[in-house]
Amino acid sequence: PYEGSAEFSFDYETNELKYRIKHDVEDVTDIHIHGPARIGDTADPIIIFDDVDESMSGTVELTAEHAFHLRSGLLYVNIHSETNPAGEIRGQIVIDEDGSGFGDDWWQVGLVFLAIVGCLVIIGVVSTLIYVKKGDAIRNALSSSRKTMEVRASFSENGISNEPLLGDQSIPA
Repeated sequence: PYEGSAEFSFDYETNELKYRIKHDVEDVTDIHIHGPARIGDTADPIIIFDDVDESMSGTVELTAEHAFHLRSGLLYVNIHSETNPAGEIRGQIVIDEDGSGFGDDWWQVGLVFLAIVGCLVIIGVVSTLIYVKKGDAIRNALSSSRKTMEVRASFSENGISNEPLLGDQSIPA
């Protein structure tokens, strides 16, 4: 019946993990970050928080190995209580690589999208204007580049031409 939430921000250059954890668990004994473990698996604590208040925040520095596990989604927060010493509530820590979750950078993705759409609209308008203004000239240029050849043939009753061939130099008798 208990609930909680946690927000994390990770600095890849310094390996600092900022956290904000909120919960409504009664009789909390410990709050840890455990890992490495996939969802549903268990692991030993790697970070032990001194604070067990309903709302807590701060910054911890991760080792290179722990940072790797964090980026791999193998760390979780576990809130332990007197009733459930193995853990009352737990949540896997997932890094939001694509920026679709909470964060302040979402507007940059929107600007890039608008810039791409704007370029496509400009290209479409310019292409339409060129086609309207120069369309006939373009069509004429394309059609005159095609070579057409007229062929004339004459046949007699038996299907053979009576006209001499151009290369025939024979003298009629």
